[in-house]
Amino acid sequence: MKRANIGSGGFFAQALRLALPCFAACAAAVLAHVAIDIAGDYLLAKDAYDALDHGSRFGVSLLALVAAAGGLWAILRAALAEVRGSQGALRSVLRAAAPASPLRFLGIVALFSVPVLLGMAGLDAAVAGKPVDDLGDLVGGSFILAGTLLALCAGLVSGAVLGFLRLLCRFHRTLVRVVEAFVRLALAFASAADPVAARREAGRARTHSSLRRCTSGNRAPPLLA
Repeated sequence: MKRANIGSGGFFAQALRLALPCFAACAAAVLAHVAIDIAGDYLLAKDAYDALDHGSRFGVSLLALVAAAGGLWAILRAALAEVRGSQGALRSVLRAAAPASPLRFLGIVALFSVPVLLGMAGLDAAVAGKPVDDLGDLVGGSFILAGTLLALCAGLVSGAVLGFLRLLCRFHRTLVRVVEAFVRLALAFASAADPVAARREAGRARTHSSLRRCTSGNRAPPLLA
């Protein structure tokens, strides 16, 4: 595992940094879409979301799950890299992907959730064959209601994402130990299936462990006294 794939500009950090706002924007748009549909039934004289199938919620929810899976993949790969000997890999990735400003992250999520929400409403209307008279139909009939609910949903999802990231930063060593336990379990199953390959992998693991102990702070004696 090369160090360039792990640091602040590495692939794992960039993948997680991209996955966070993508997931948050899609999740906020879906939540806002549901909230507008429910609130519009009670607060609006005409709810433009009525008589629509809302199949777009499934599609955007699927996009959110893909983004979440990509972020979790980056986290697990960084943890696996640390298990294999790259010290501090997971912490480095988490710190690099963490937004510098929570308010800026909230603004990005809210900004990108707007076109997602409009696209969901437009897709539902197109599938149902219902004409869109004006832009207000894409937000349920009220810009004030839609904007308020979208802002609340964006704040809720952003807070949850940042809280989850802080939790991972706090317990990153525990996560590394869990991944290491799964790796050992996988090697145990592999040893039962192919003892020769398992002994080879175990030998490599002992070699890497010995090298880490030799280079973890001990300096070699000088060549010339």
